[in-house]
Amino acid sequence: MKTQNFFRVLLLIPSGALVVALYRNVIGVPSFGIFTPILIAIAFRDTGVLWGMFFLSIVVALGIGSRYFLDRLQLLVVPRMAFLLSIVVLSLVAISLAGGELGAGQAASVALFPVVIMTTVIERFSIALAEEGARAALVRTGWTVVIALSGYAVMAGKPLQHFLFVFPESTLVIMGLLLIVGRYTGYRLSDILRFRVLAPPTP
Repeated sequence: MKTQNFFRVLLLIPSGALVVALYRNVIGVPSFGIFTPILIAIAFRDTGVLWGMFFLSIVVALGIGSRYFLDRLQLLVVPRMAFLLSIVVLSLVAISLAGGELGAGQAASVALFPVVIMTTVIERFSIALAEEGARAALVRTGWTVVIALSGYAVMAGKPLQHFLFVFPESTLVIMGLLLIVGRYTGYRLSDILRFRVLAPPTP
């Protein structure tokens, strides 16, 4: 049973990657890489959207606050990431224990949450905050969550899970769609909205 569930999740990753590619190449929105939204979407499958968003918000908030504290200590990159990882782990353990005491069964699935990815989100948000400013960092974070939620909506569908599990060769179709998206060189939807002021007035 565990092996089947593993393959079900594994076969859903290309469909999540297709969602990310559509958002990045066709719509034209920023995000924290390609794999981060996919893995957050997989985490949402285990925790549920509400618990997943709660975990994500708490962990990122704690990580960002700790990052500002660590900046004053002027630590090197690897020890700083390791320290952030430790904070994330302790936060997830505390949330899991509190959820168990309150009778929230879904809190136990926090152990399946991709802790390393959450740490990467914290680090990337902090870098974006320093290099691009607070507004741009929040926009990038927001779109990462939107893409993850869209990926979750696609990957959580039982018919798709069953179909990909029974016919794994259908992944080749998704790969073909990725090739089509990769060859797209036209205007992105965000570009049309951004440069709409340059369009000639309609008579």
